[in-house]
Amino acid sequence: MGDPGLGFLIRGNPNLTWETSYQLNVGLDFGFFADRLYGSVDLWDKKNENLLFPVDLVNDAGSPNFITDNADGVIRNRGIDVELGGVPLDKGDFKWASSFNISFLENKVERLPDDQSRVNVGGITLHKGQPIGVWWLPEYAGVNPATGIPMYYDKDGNITYTPTQQDNKFLGSNTPNFFGGWNNVFSYKGLSLTVFFQYQIGNKTFNGDFWANILNGAPDGSNQSVLILDRWQQPGDVTSMPKPIERWRVLQMVAVSLLQASIWKTLLMCV
Repeated sequence: MGDPGLGFLIRGNPNLTWETSYQLNVGLDFGFFADRLYGSVDLWDKKNENLLFPVDLVNDAGSPNFITDNADGVIRNRGIDVELGGVPLDKGDFKWASSFNISFLENKVERLPDDQSRVNVGGITLHKGQPIGVWWLPEYAGVNPATGIPMYYDKDGNITYTPTQQDNKFLGSNTPNFFGGWNNVFSYKGLSLTVFFQYQIGNKTFNGDFWANILNGAPDGSNQSVLILDRWQQPGDVTSMPKPIERWRVLQMVAVSLLQASIWKTLLMCV
């Protein structure tokens, strides 16, 4: 064993300044019938400049994700928030109050340092003109019915079995088109029941369970999904599940193409 040594963990940086943020909010609140019916509409626009981007450095130069300077980048978020609520029923000892809200969000990377089209920031790739969290992947084209090998589209729309980064496409993002909730409170003689729904629609998610329980062979001992029964087994089979292939690259490429439209909702009940 060698002698112990010392190295930087985190070093100071006198060149850094705060990020610059510009924000505009315009809203309208309204109420009718002594607020038995009420609501609000808010439009907002927020732009961040002089961004703080971590930069990968060698271990003895500072922390692995050291922020060397404010970056010449711009990220913009804007959206519309709408809320509508009221008291549909208020009779005697029983009361029902309800409110519904929905938000539309647009996120976009408007500028990157040195006018680059994409940069890697702390393990996340930002693309100019795209939202944060965009999926930039090869597009899956299904399974070759003659061989069972997974197929992909190249940059020209032709079939390929070995896609490269040049063939990547923007296939949605993890930012939903809209999200919100619906809250209901039922009360009677000092007792109350709250029922709350949450939802978000329009984003794409990576199915990690699919990867772990099908494509990766469940190496941790987990049971495989019954979807593996739909795999290609003989020439002529038409399926979206390729045959088992003992090649990490092929399995990995199939996995990154498994993006699913996400409709997420939650029901919460409290007494």
